[in-house]
Amino acid sequence: MTRLLKIAPAIILSAYITTGNLWAFRPALMRPLSLAGLLLMGAALWGKGRREGSSAIDKGFLIYMGCSAFIFWALSDQWIGIAMHFTAGLLYAILFIVVALPAAATGTYFTEFFAKKRTPEIFWDTPLFKAINRNMTWVWAAIFALSAGLTLVPVLVIGKPG
Repeated sequence: MTRLLKIAPAIILSAYITTGNLWAFRPALMRPLSLAGLLLMGAALWGKGRREGSSAIDKGFLIYMGCSAFIFWALSDQWIGIAMHFTAGLLYAILFIVVALPAAATGTYFTEFFAKKRTPEIFWDTPLFKAINRNMTWVWAAIFALSAGLTLVPVLVIGKPG
């Protein structure tokens, strides 16, 4: 059960995006699905957080589900159309923000969450530990930013969402 709890956020997100893609993100389906996904994600992260804490990635998944619910429930069909074409781009942009913003604003590096699980506590405050996590966090931020940018290629190349 613990192992399932660890991967539940990824399963929920994958199921949501896959179902959306299969049904062309039709608002009639996506409205209740986005709300159900948000509630399931919140419950999964609450359970996971109580056991082992939630990573920045987990929080990004929750923010993504919240944004999706907001888009499908509160915005016009024009915005829904834009959002459905940039599903992956929106996810990567959110992941970039949850990784880069804390690093830039407070020096909190998201990779520390994972590194502290495998590194003895005596090393957590060392310059080397901090430097490795700072560098890895910025590498991940770059990967997420690049991935978000690449989702714009169809618009830039052929002039319309793909």
